[in-house]
Amino acid sequence: MEKKFILTAFNYEHAKFLVTNYHSQMNRLVIGGNKYSLRHIGEFNLSQIKKTAELTSINNVKLFVNVNKIMHNRDLNSLEFFLKELDDNGVDGVTFSDLAVLSIVKSKNLNLLLEYITETTITNTSFSKFAFDNECQSIELAKEITLDEIHHIAENKKSQISIYLHGHLYMYQSVRKLLNNYLEFQKKDIEQKDYFLFDSERKVYYPIIENEQGTHILSSNDLCMVNYLDKINIELIDGLKIDGFGYTESNYNDIIATYLIAYKLLIENPNKYQDNKNDFLNEIKTNNPQKKFSTGFFYKETIY
Repeated sequence: MEKKFILTAFNYEHAKFLVTNYHSQMNRLVIGGNKYSLRHIGEFNLSQIKKTAELTSINNVKLFVNVNKIMHNRDLNSLEFFLKELDDNGVDGVTFSDLAVLSIVKSKNLNLLLEYITETTITNTSFSKFAFDNECQSIELAKEITLDEIHHIAENKKSQISIYLHGHLYMYQSVRKLLNNYLEFQKKDIEQKDYFLFDSERKVYYPIIENEQGTHILSSNDLCMVNYLDKINIELIDGLKIDGFGYTESNYNDIIATYLIAYKLLIENPNKYQDNKNDFLNEIKTNNPQKKFSTGFFYKETIY
């Protein structure tokens, strides 16, 4: 069975668990940290990155590090040092959105694979050609395009492509810490972990998360495609990403297991997958009652 899945890890022990149990189906393990990664679930220092690289190498899994924040001039010197350290410590590649990363990797001849991820703007075949022309091995397609558009890009790709299969859908980010600024201005001290923006017209709540990279507003629904795997032309897609951001480690592990069982069934017995696919969805819903799930934009165009 071809290795397709891209998974994310909370910490080294979690990375070890994922690689040990799922290396035969994992295309790639993605790790990161708050300094250079946006909306990543864990914090890996260089020592932990090195240990994880040794682990993935032994198990024939590619290790990528998220370096996908927007860089400022003040970041460039430390970014160059960090990328060199990743190269020296056996990391296979990086995901990036800022072309400063591409520039440094190429100008310093670093032996790092590159995946270009901009969250929202990789929406056509030109990005695949751009990646190929600039020695980027892959791109992750935007979450806001339909399945038909994904298949068209895949059919005409120059680079490898991956798609987001399960996880949060992000709507907005500010580098400012808007929650803290608001509470400070209002002179309020609220001991609360979870914040939401309420849309009175649609009657939905959008989760708000604040961390070192600023303030993030997420969609009210997480993407879940476990019961639509048969609609995806998987042969044309190189990577299927399941992200753990916004989940507990235990719930995320359960979601991964459900997807891998569903995928294996689809490959080995498509008719049986058809009979059971809604059971896979119900299992994820039951284990995550605090979440709402949808198919995102796979079946509807974004309205501007």
